[in-house]
Amino acid sequence: MSKFEKRKYVIVLIVITAVFIFFWCEPIFRFLDGFSFVNIALRRVPVTANPVGLAGNYLDSGSVTVSYAIVYIFALSFLFMTDNPAYIVRLKSRKFYVNKHITDTLVFTLIFVFILQTVNIIGTAILLGIGEVIQSKLIIYSLINFVVMFLFYFRIGILLFIMIVIVSKKYAPFVTAAVLLLESAGSAFLPVLDSLWLPSKDATYILSLLSGNIREIDILPAIIRGLIMDAAIIWFAYYIFLKKDIIVKKENS
Repeated sequence: MSKFEKRKYVIVLIVITAVFIFFWCEPIFRFLDGFSFVNIALRRVPVTANPVGLAGNYLDSGSVTVSYAIVYIFALSFLFMTDNPAYIVRLKSRKFYVNKHITDTLVFTLIFVFILQTVNIIGTAILLGIGEVIQSKLIIYSLINFVVMFLFYFRIGILLFIMIVIVSKKYAPFVTAAVLLLESAGSAFLPVLDSLWLPSKDATYILSLLSGNIREIDILPAIIRGLIMDAAIIWFAYYIFLKKDIIVKKENS
């Protein structure tokens, strides 16, 4: 990675962190002015919130599967994704090209989800204190939730790569975002989808864990489903790029 690419990577991560901090603080500032927020953070006045309430808007299903997913798609596309034939043919092989994208996507997804979860833990610790964080098992539940969120976003990243191969880098982020929006909003138009399993339903479980509605072991089926889905979409990415004459098609277009 060149110095320019490293600088671009760092800038993108800083922007993502700022976006997550805004999303975490926005519901709080909606009810508190800045002075009250500082007083609560400095323990000058008590706060009646709890970890479930603080995470309620920040890590709810809609935010994770739509808002943050769109941020993830465009950030990943900006940093790594390319369909330039001149770049592809200079690499060792097509398989190397796919491996590189999968590795880049995996690393970026790990960092992305880590920042997403860390903002909630640090924000909760600032407002409620580290004692409340420990008592509520927020860190343990965040680690469990980290796994399902990683599997969800990693799958989106590989889907983005597939869309770049099928469509183009220019349109792939929009097509991928549209697919997610259709899945997330589909139940509003087709109520029957509420009774079906969809990948977005396994995107986050931290609110259910904090509320005591489910146990840690109940997340295991979601993790298994996520692993199977990720393995399947990775296989499809290899198949569609290695078997199809993508480079020739792009050069002739």
